Amino acid sequence: MRSAHTEGVEGSSCLGGFARRLHGVGPLLGLVVLCIGGTLLNPDFDTFDNAMNVLTRTSFIGIIALGMTFVIISGGIDLSVGSMAALIAGSMIWVMNALAHGVGGHPLAPLAIIAVGIVLALVLEGLWGFVHGLLVTKGRIEPFIVTLGMLGIFRAVPDVDCGRQRVHARQQFVRSLRPRVLR
Repeated sequence: MRSAHTEGVEGSSCLGGFARRLHGVGPLLGLVVLCIGGTLLNPDFDTFDNAMNVLTRTSFIGIIALGMTFVIISGGIDLSVGSMAALIAGSMIWVMNALAHGVGGHPLAPLAIIAVGIVLALVLEGLWGFVHGLLVTKGRIEPFIVTLGMLGIFRAVPDVDCGRQRVHARQQFVRSLRPRVLR
């Protein structure tokens, strides 16, 4: 059996080698075009404050994406990660709001409240990760099924707990975190 004649097929493209080189830098080129367009539409787009705002708001997703990269590379999938993050964030806000009123009539320092929130998040993440691991390894349940089931649980708990209302930090606590210059 003879192979098909392919000589000249690749070279017949009008873009040829340029398209292959562009394929590697395409996403970066797209980002540059978007930044130029954003600057032309709004002069405040290319400011340091806006860059810090974008980085602050996307760092949360970036950290989750980094962890999911390792899960996907290892051949797994975790459907519950977004819902777990929302549940843990809601739990942190609930505890931090409660602590903002003080404990036993004594107010807590804002940084102490934040430290408690961070520790709570780490403990909850470790606990739920341990539960996932036990269900997959000892329970011999497929990871897809475990994470799909936990996704439902993680989404249901805040709805039941908060009556489908939005959970947010109390303004007096947020104001206490601002530097004195901005007050």
